[in-house]
Amino acid sequence: MPTALPTSRALSWRELWRLLFLRVRIEAVAARMKRLPASDTRTCRAGCRFLSLSREFYELTGEPEPEDVAAMRETFERPFPDGSTLLSRYVERS
Repeated sequence: MPTALPTSRALSWRELWRLLFLRVRIEAVAARMKRLPASDTRTCRAGCRFLSLSREFYELTGEPEPEDVAAMRETFERPFPDGSTLLSRYVERS
């Protein structure tokens, strides 16, 4: 039975180092978010940082974001009554 394999893409050493760095940062930020209470502003800032690192990581790899990251992004991009979002409130301050 044939399977569709993703096309292989050659990455430069610089891109590989960046991917490794991003993966380590993503894991560190995810661990920090687990330690902080959900209502804490530091958690919101860490969540915004996690989403920006994840976006860069998945753009470099060319893979789609996992469902849980996409759901988190949707939550952070949901507008409040005044039109702002969690991303717009905390990204520029991080």
